[in-house]
Amino acid sequence: MFLVRELNRIKQHIITGLYLLVGDWVLNTQEGVNYWNGLRAYPEILSAQIKRAINSVDGVDTVLKYNFRITEDNTYLITATVKVGNSEIAINEKINPSTLGVS
Repeated sequence: MFLVRELNRIKQHIITGLYLLVGDWVLNTQEGVNYWNGLRAYPEILSAQIKRAINSVDGVDTVLKYNFRITEDNTYLITATVKVGNSEIAINEKINPSTLGVS
């Protein structure tokens, strides 16, 4: 039984996926975003990987709009609009890599 349903479930999975680091999920160590291994030095690669992670969430048809930016204080700003059936979901997340254990 789901605590959240339909669009809210998909949005929750997207946001959870943004905070999931590669190797952290014991059931599939290939899932997640690789904030390590120098990808932060190549923002365009990290941006593409984050977009791919959003698009891979079950129920997401496509990413309609997407923007990734790193601020001066090293916070990642991720905004996206995703198509789910006949609906759209807006994603607006601020991720501080230091809170993920990434230095």
